[in-house]
Amino acid sequence: MSAFFQKPGGLWRQWCRRLGCARLLTALAVLGVASPRVTLCQPHALPEHFTPTAGGADPAPELWVRAARPISLAGQLDAAGPVTVVSGADLRRTYTSPAAALAAQPGLAVMHTGGVGSPAHLMVRGSTAEQLTVAIDDVPLSNADGAPFDLSDLPLSAVDRLEVYRGATPAWLGPQSMGGALRILLRKARGSGGEFSAAMGSFGTRQLDGGLGWQGDQGSALLGLRWLGSTGDFAYRQDPGTAFQTSDDRTQTRQNNDLSRLGGVLAAEWRLGERWTAYLRWLGAGSEVGVPGAALYPALKARYEQNRQLLALQAVRRTGSADGRLLLSLHTSGAWTVTDDRAGELGLAWHSRQRVAGAGAVAAWEGPLARTSRLAADGQLRLAGQLASVDGQDLLRGETRPRSWRNSATLTAAVPLRVGEVTLTPAGGAEWIGQSLQDARQYPFAWSEVTTVQALPWHAALSGHWQPRNGWVVHTSARRAVRLANLQELFGDSAVVRGNARLQPESSVSLDGGLNWQRRGGTRWDLSVDTRAYATWANDLIQLVGLGARQAVYQNIGQARLLGAELQVDGQLGPVRASLGHATLASVDRSQQVAYRGNALPLWPRSRWSGRVSWQLPSTSKHFSAALWSAAQWQSGYFLDAANLVALPGRTLLSAGLRADLGRLGLHVDARLDNAADVPWFDLVGYPLPGRTAWLQVGWSGHRDTP
Repeated sequence: MSAFFQKPGGLWRQWCRRLGCARLLTALAVLGVASPRVTLCQPHALPEHFTPTAGGADPAPELWVRAARPISLAGQLDAAGPVTVVSGADLRRTYTSPAAALAAQPGLAVMHTGGVGSPAHLMVRGSTAEQLTVAIDDVPLSNADGAPFDLSDLPLSAVDRLEVYRGATPAWLGPQSMGGALRILLRKARGSGGEFSAAMGSFGTRQLDGGLGWQGDQGSALLGLRWLGSTGDFAYRQDPGTAFQTSDDRTQTRQNNDLSRLGGVLAAEWRLGERWTAYLRWLGAGSEVGVPGAALYPALKARYEQNRQLLALQAVRRTGSADGRLLLSLHTSGAWTVTDDRAGELGLAWHSRQRVAGAGAVAAWEGPLARTSRLAADGQLRLAGQLASVDGQDLLRGETRPRSWRNSATLTAAVPLRVGEVTLTPAGGAEWIGQSLQDARQYPFAWSEVTTVQALPWHAALSGHWQPRNGWVVHTSARRAVRLANLQELFGDSAVVRGNARLQPESSVSLDGGLNWQRRGGTRWDLSVDTRAYATWANDLIQLVGLGARQAVYQNIGQARLLGAELQVDGQLGPVRASLGHATLASVDRSQQVAYRGNALPLWPRSRWSGRVSWQLPSTSKHFSAALWSAAQWQSGYFLDAANLVALPGRTLLSAGLRADLGRLGLHVDARLDNAADVPWFDLVGYPLPGRTAWLQVGWSGHRDTP
């Protein structure tokens, strides 16, 4: 968790200012409400699985295509567990970022560390961001240092849809993950053309987002870019450590909170004959930010720069029949960071550079094993390997940081079996880890200790679903997952966040069960209800534990138990669509440490509610459409630390907006108001977040269909 140093700031500040993006503070008064087309579903609760529309266009949520198989490396939903699906069209119509869309779903939470555009990390069902598996299409998106994936790096123009597996994860995404899996599917070009949008908002926020697409007879390519800048100088209520007492609060302006971020995505594919298809995937992001520090200990000069790049090459071959596939991929990733805190505002005076590099390979196969009138059996096999190294330099003291490395190999297999209306999917595998770690902390009391580790953790899962009748699906799963400490947790990333070379692997056993019910009354109405319950027993959880006012260290806190339930209701009646979601989580620390035992796990509220309503305004023109929406989110209070000494109160956030489309011109206008009640709220480790925020976006889209 690099939360202490991934804060908003200003990348290439002079260049950005020359763009002439003036600050726009818009006032928006809109009533209406919201349900974007966000689908919480089991792939089997609908006709087998979801297939996007031809040509890679934004999928229509009402279009469900029946297919012969429940799983596929080509990009279909898997029968492993409960899946939250958010289409790219919904992202662009209703939200300003992928983080905002996912944060509104039951069982999911996003932790921010600043204002607009600040790092945003996804967490699932009480897990940490480090426990989440992330993949772009079918390629693992693992940062070489194991740092959590930052949702702010994704340009909206390049996303086809997001899939979040909240329980058991598909075998073709790798080992079972303690925190579920996020799968990002990139858009394909639909003809040749492009789209562009520009947005401005409160606190000096400016955004440019665009994409270019090309489609030919043998392939296609799509490039998406996004630049985001913000001064982040919002006002917030300074709380001197008394969260439930407001008499001593005072209003302050956030300083050193500027941000500038430039990111891009490239997705290209090329057909090589009848059986082979080659894919190229690139994701890159660079940022320069100020590090404002926690609310109680503001920093006015600390800076942080980061550049992350991922490149993946993939080849897929159809084997034997259309049902069989062989996937081969190579990927490499790297990160370059510079932290400058020469004034020692965050701890000891520090100025350092760190470089992390990694590479990996994946080979996966799936195909039919048996086919009869009553029995269908498929096989899945995945072999992956990865090598990562980290080194750096303390620029303030002129010392070179020692290099450490880690390599790993994983083997995962699964056999989905379908007998009538019942599907069972046993899966399992093992991961071999070898690493040589040298303590690389850059402060005077650091030592140079070399630690060599070899481990062979194993994982397993059994998932099943039963469809007794049309519209009803019962699902259950059990799994065991293991996660070794990543390089960031072993090393730390500053004099504030200390690493721990003696961390033990995390492990968990989870049970999940639920029921999905759907009814549709033609084109006039539809209703769906999804209920879930789960239990997790975790051992040796790795958490950031405070050592004082300005230092924290990663430690194994011991054992924990988590019990949770989720509810999602979606409905439509004519032009009105509504959704209601609820999640409850009861967590108990079962470690032997007296200060923690019996406490709730930090950062997770016990109860969360979210609701949206949208109204499609009547229109007599087929070239114009408009919709009003509004949303509300409420969550109970929670603790920031494992000792449950620092508590934050509950909060209610209200949002509203308007979307208008001029189809003939390809133009659209989005206006929204977030946190309309101007509620003061805080997030990870006490960082304040903006109050009432206005946002206005104008965009254009046009393309030429390719014959």
